[in-house]
Amino acid sequence: ALVRALHAEGARIVATDLSRGMKQGPAEDPSQAIRAGYLVGALKKGAEGTDGIHATLVQRVEAAATNNLDEAQRAEYERGLEAGSDEG
Repeated sequence: ALVRALHAEGARIVATDLSRGMKQGPAEDPSQAIRAGYLVGALKKGAEGTDGIHATLVQRVEAAATNNLDEAQRAEYERGLEAGSDEG
C-alpha cells in the first residue's frame, strides 16, 4: 500500500510540476501541456478495469495537470491526452 501511495503522490507531483511549467514557460512551447495530457491519458488507460481503485488518483492528477490552462494549452493538453490514452 505504501508503494502505491508513493507512486500516486509522485504522479500528482509530476502533473503539478508540468502545470507550473505551463504557466512559467514560453507560450510558444506546447510540450508541457502535451506531456501533462499524455500522463493523464496513460493513467486513465492504466486505471481501466481496476474497479475504480485508481479513480481518485486519476482525478487528482487530472486536476493538477489542468489547473488554469488557457485555451491554447487546453488544445495541446487534449492532443497529449489522446496520445496517452492510445499509447500510454
